[in-house]
Amino acid sequence: MKSMIMAFLLMTMLIPMAFSDEHVRYIERLERLSPEDPAGYFELAEDVVDAGTSPADVALAIRLYVLADHLNPVMYRRSSILGIQPLVDDPSVRRLLQANLRAATPYSSYMPAEGHWSTRDDEMVLNAVDAISAFRNGDEKKFLRLVDSTEVIDILEANADRLPGDVDWMRRRIEQKQSKGVELSEDDQVSTLEFQAELLGSDDQPWSVVLRTGEGRPLTVIEPIPLADIFGISADRARWIDGDWSP
Repeated sequence: MKSMIMAFLLMTMLIPMAFSDEHVRYIERLERLSPEDPAGYFELAEDVVDAGTSPADVALAIRLYVLADHLNPVMYRRSSILGIQPLVDDPSVRRLLQANLRAATPYSSYMPAEGHWSTRDDEMVLNAVDAISAFRNGDEKKFLRLVDSTEVIDILEANADRLPGDVDWMRRRIEQKQSKGVELSEDDQVSTLEFQAELLGSDDQPWSVVLRTGEGRPLTVIEPIPLADIFGISADRARWIDGDWSP
């Protein structure tokens, strides 16, 4: 694991804190940042992303997301990971982020609580589960029939971050399927299985999800690594003082 962390410390090459002229507009807000107010870091990260996508913008936004996560992981871990994901292209880094996202996602049952059960609720949840299976198996006719339901679409769209893509993406992929079904990475296959288990209210992941093999090769399970370690950021340097990050 240490070697993996060291490998991703190379990501620091992608996050130079060369403070460009275009970031002058952020100086006042940077100077007001305080570890006692993690929300300030997250909100500034969102604004930086909205304002531009230059390498310097990306570097600053990632650092701010990482600091927000470090200062208040309960409040900002999931949101910070989701904010960072579109900013990185490296598949290995995205895999680490996905591992962190799964670990940060609390278990929740989508099946109605006892006493509030309805046949309609039951049917819609099961149809959403069947739609995911149909997608994974490349059964285009069944998938399209199931997602013709507004309720099923609502379930899938509300949880698109737990799946390889949203409903429109799934439609496009199933139209391009091969004879063996939709081609998905091991991570994507496992994420669909995990989500189906959660939809059904299972707090014990099926054995096929916990340990899945492909062509005889065991699935590699990656333990979550702190965002600060992934990106080589000193999370204890959270104050912007005299043009640099300081403790």
